[in-house]
Amino acid sequence: MIAFVLILMLQVSTALTPEAAVPPENIEVMGRRLEKLRLDLAINDNRLKGCRVSVSSGNRFIDDQACKGAYSCVSSGVVESRTLLRCINNRIVVAVQSDKARND
Repeated sequence: MIAFVLILMLQVSTALTPEAAVPPENIEVMGRRLEKLRLDLAINDNRLKGCRVSVSSGNRFIDDQACKGAYSCVSSGVVESRTLLRCINNRIVVAVQSDKARND
């Protein structure tokens, strides 16, 4: 099994797409949380065999969404590091927005 560590050093300005924009007052807070986040991903034959948060973002929801996003992205064929990082970032942003909309 090939295992590697994907370090999620997110740059919010490049992680956010127009359809997944976060209100300005939330970008800085989310960016700080995402900068902390580190995932250990085990990928074998282009399949994600395991995902573990090795350094928490400080927010359980974001941590959970990161691994869910990783599984979803790899399942759709995204395995190259930068593309995978971007995909996971976008999944987290969309999940946070959806959660916020449900709670508003």
